[in-house]
Amino acid sequence: MLTRLWALAREYRDVNWSLMDQALVSGSNFLTGVLIARALGLEGFGMFALIWLIAVFIQNIQHAIINTPLLTYGAQANEEDRPTQLGAVMIRQLVFSGASTLLTFVTMVATMAMQEIPNIGMAAALSACIATTQWQDFFRRLYFTVDKPFVATLVDSVRYLGQPLFLLVLLAFSAETLSVTTVLWITALTAGLSCLAALFSLPKIQAPGAEFNAINDLHWEFGKWMAGTAILQWIALNIFTLLSGALLGPAYAGALKATQSLLGILHIPFFALDNFLPSRGSRALQTDGSVGLDKMLTSYLLYGTGAVLGVALIFFVAPAFWLGMVFGEDFTAHADILRWYGLIYVFYFINLIYRFGLRILGKTQAIFAGYVAAVGILAVVAYPLLLNFGLAGAVFGLAAVPLIHLAVLYPGYRKALMRKEPPA
Repeated sequence: MLTRLWALAREYRDVNWSLMDQALVSGSNFLTGVLIARALGLEGFGMFALIWLIAVFIQNIQHAIINTPLLTYGAQANEEDRPTQLGAVMIRQLVFSGASTLLTFVTMVATMAMQEIPNIGMAAALSACIATTQWQDFFRRLYFTVDKPFVATLVDSVRYLGQPLFLLVLLAFSAETLSVTTVLWITALTAGLSCLAALFSLPKIQAPGAEFNAINDLHWEFGKWMAGTAILQWIALNIFTLLSGALLGPAYAGALKATQSLLGILHIPFFALDNFLPSRGSRALQTDGSVGLDKMLTSYLLYGTGAVLGVALIFFVAPAFWLGMVFGEDFTAHADILRWYGLIYVFYFINLIYRFGLRILGKTQAIFAGYVAAVGILAVVAYPLLLNFGLAGAVFGLAAVPLIHLAVLYPGYRKALMRKEPPA
């Protein structure tokens, strides 16, 4: 019996470490969000949420065109070809990181100069965040790709244990000095330390030479649709946060962000799957064909949906209790957002599984098309929904996104499965 349990643990060690790693990441993000919200208040937290959306936007694009092809093709590469492929990905990451960091700093400084806001420190802090956080995320994906989940977890622990620790120390000794800029510098510092830790156990990486163009073309062909999807996904998920901040005030943006932070526990299965499911799905497709892939994804869909629904119902029953206990009474005025937003996450999870299937099958155009449809509809209805119904309109719009997307994803996934040839 013990031998069987040990064998299962070894077989699913990537899943186990991935879940542990994501629990660390999501737990830290949750605690960090609570500390920031309590220190800055509802309106200050809303300002931080709006600024942080810039970093999220750039990191989403980086994940689409750099990390996602790495996770898919890196897992498929044999031991002989993998060092060259990793070298090519490293070059792509260097170029993207440098360009995105410089563009962010120049744009922020120019915007602040036009609005006569002398805050170059915030521009520098945000730019440092963008550079260090995307490299830190790149390294963690790299270690998952080469089947070193333990190292990925250690690398993450430097940032995600250090981040709330720095905040707690600062709040204990000088709470009044905490600002949006200070929080950004703490994030940049801990992510930078995490990157340094990642350098001590890098896998073999080889300069690609003449093979770079072929690898780059392959990854770009895969990632370009994902990049478009990332942009549309960012718009679909954050348009109501941006508009609520502009139309209703930063406090409303803070209320939405607080709800998302509290639901961060659901990010554990969401993002953990991203660390191992593409590689496991690729292997299932190679060995068992489309039938094997569909069987594997269906099992994740059924068990995962039940788990997400269970958590959502806990928040549905007593939303004001949870918001008040975690963030303080100022955040309970909009408790109904949490009640319905939790149920919306169930549909986001269903979409996630079908997105994984399309990624593994190499048919990412359907993911892009789904977001085109969702964002197209939101572009028309988002403003009147917020203007006439406030945050209730935002919740309605957020619920529409996964439903519209699913109407495109599911047929695209079934069609891609039917076209995939069985294994030889």
